[in-house]
Amino acid sequence: MSNIDSRTMWRLFGITLASLIVLDIPWVWLNMRFGVYKNRVNGIVSHPVLVLAIWLTILLSEAFLVSYIVSTARNWWTALLSGMFVGLVIYVTFNGTALVCFRQWGWLPAIVDTAWGMVLLGTAAVASFTLTFGWSKEKE
Repeated sequence: MSNIDSRTMWRLFGITLASLIVLDIPWVWLNMRFGVYKNRVNGIVSHPVLVLAIWLTILLSEAFLVSYIVSTARNWWTALLSGMFVGLVIYVTFNGTALVCFRQWGWLPAIVDTAWGMVLLGTAAVASFTLTFGWSKEKE
């Protein structure tokens, strides 16, 4: 990990959290009402243990994104690519598990959700990087 002070790490954490909330809540809401998640998650997400598991996954992925990917990126481009890769890994893992465990989960929501995870974590990485360091740390 790079030599970043704790104040900067908390700033990265806060910006990433805000980015994820601002971007993901409208996406999930729209897709639950009108999109690919409609009629597929009834009875899946309502169980408290699953809701807790989802939030733990979000927090752990964010902690990884902030503490490693964003803090070690040299510029916004590497933050974007690294964030998208982490999004791919996390969302493929989740959606692959959902395909096996939940009969109503299909290939379409799995593909759409995985693509969204790449966009979401890539965008959150760029937002936290640029709002903390500017477009590049190479000036330092």
